[in-house]
Amino acid sequence: MSNRERLALLVSPLVAAAFWWCGAWLVDLPRERVRSQLELGLTAAQVVERLGEPDRVYDADAAPEDYYVDGWAHRERPITSTVQIFILGEPICYVWYDENQRVEDWFVGGS
Repeated sequence: MSNRERLALLVSPLVAAAFWWCGAWLVDLPRERVRSQLELGLTAAQVVERLGEPDRVYDADAAPEDYYVDGWAHRERPITSTVQIFILGEPICYVWYDENQRVEDWFVGGS
């Protein structure tokens, strides 16, 4: 086996791993952009300023039991006060608010 062939055998897995990592990073980039806009304690107005108008809003006392959007990833959890759901093309984002209408949790996922 020549040195060139040995080098190719050594480098091939590294190149494949680099391509896989880049692909995974590109797939997660839109979700990370949304996550970076959110933080605990924001008001609903601040979230709307950052993400735009929500596609759905539910209050705890009037929300259907299964308030999640069909076909999209979600985290099952009760609504403390209010949840806003943003369908951002790809991804989807759920933002839950506490009794003081401050962000207490969020979930960003794909379809």
